[in-house]
Amino acid sequence: MKVSSPVGTFPYKVDRIEVRRSRVTIHGHMGAWPSEIEVGAEDVPRSAWLAVGAATLIAVLVVWRFRGSA
Repeated sequence: MKVSSPVGTFPYKVDRIEVRRSRVTIHGHMGAWPSEIEVGAEDVPRSAWLAVGAATLIAVLVVWRFRGSA
């Protein structure tokens, strides 16, 4: 992964990922600097939540369909 900034483009290396309550924190290094990226539900656009919901519904229907034909 790479991060672009006004002072250049740096490789980003993920060291670990933590999930705390409703937030995901990604710990890593951007070039030589340690960094954290924190993402919460409010950071995910509404359309992404709708896509996840639709994908879940489709998966449930597919599983239900194949279980019924077995």
